Amino acid sequence: MGFPNLPGVPSLLSNNLPAAVLLASPGISNLLDLMAPKWGVFTAAGAQAITPDSFLDLDYTNSSNMPTYPQELGAFASYNKVQNPRSYAVGMSKGGSKKAMTDFLATLESLEASLDLFTIVTPNRSYPRANIDKCDIRRSSFNGAGIIVAIMHFTEIRQASAAFSQPGGISPTETVPSAQASINNGQTYPSAAPTVSGGIL
Repeated sequence: MGFPNLPGVPSLLSNNLPAAVLLASPGISNLLDLMAPKWGVFTAAGAQAITPDSFLDLDYTNSSNMPTYPQELGAFASYNKVQNPRSYAVGMSKGGSKKAMTDFLATLESLEASLDLFTIVTPNRSYPRANIDKCDIRRSSFNGAGIIVAIMHFTEIRQASAAFSQPGGISPTETVPSAQASINNGQTYPSAAPTVSGGIL
């Protein structure tokens, strides 16, 4: 809309700001999506495993076991360090219609029973190869009884290649009579002495 041409009022250009905003809105929306922090639980194929209304928190635990053995005068020594599987707890919430929350609960139960590996994505780091071992559901008046608060517990799964050892010697059989028999050089204990009524022989 242009301004009227009145005495003493300088001429101004028409305000085309709304049209410019409409043209730029898709690009602005895409830029904001790229800048938004990324949270999610994704499958190995890259699909989002579950879609809550919001992610609440993430608890991350990384620990190791260090065996020790005692020495004289109350001293001890440590001789190894074994890293434990990492564990994660992802908090999320879901509200909305009754059907939406029912579907959300069904998805949680399906994921908890699955043997699939998932990747937990946060704005700073991703945690791959995790499986769900427990799921807590909370509904309280403090958070609003109409909102589901779920805590999904994950455990890191470490895959290792199988190692096979060479088979031992085979014992002679009817089909392989020339095979070498197994030898056991372990210590043997004598059987108990026979007894008769009235004393020991």
